[in-house]
Amino acid sequence: MHNIRKPLKFKNRVPIPEKWRKYLWDEPSGEAPVEKVVLRVLMYGGYEDWREVYERYPEVCKYVAENYPQIHRGVKFWIKWWEDGN
Repeated sequence: MHNIRKPLKFKNRVPIPEKWRKYLWDEPSGEAPVEKVVLRVLMYGGYEDWREVYERYPEVCKYVAENYPQIHRGVKFWIKWWEDGN
C-alpha cells in the first residue's frame, strides 16, 4: 500500500484534548485540522476514544471511516453502529 497523502476535506482547526495529544505529536500548537484529529484518534485510540470523537464530530468520523483504508474494520463497525442509532 502506498502512503499517498490526500488533501483534507475538513480543514477547520480544533483544540486537541490533552488525552489525545499523544496521537498528534506533530502538532505542538495544541490545535490541528479536525480531520487529522479524527483520523489519528480512530487509528491509535481505543473504544472510549472512538466513541468520544464520534460524539464530537460524527460527520467527520463517517467521512474518515469511509475514505481512509487504514481505519480498521472494527472501528468502521462501531461508527456505523452509532450512526444507525444503536
